[in-house]
Amino acid sequence: MGKLFTLAEAAIELHLTRRRINQFVADKRLRAGKKGDMWLIREEDLEKFKSIKRRGGYPKGRPKKPISI
Repeated sequence: MGKLFTLAEAAIELHLTRRRINQFVADKRLRAGKKGDMWLIREEDLEKFKSIKRRGGYPKGRPKKPISI
């Protein structure tokens, strides 16, 4: 069995915010399991997620707000 990462550790490893990691887990784009009250991600799943090419920018369904001058 490989190393297990908390969601906070996964956020650091992936250079993302904890909130974004939560979104990926909720959308089932990043596999995670719950042990007690803690969500954990297996090292293999984290490495697999790292290898997926993702677009930058805003998530779908959240339009960018115009800047008021």
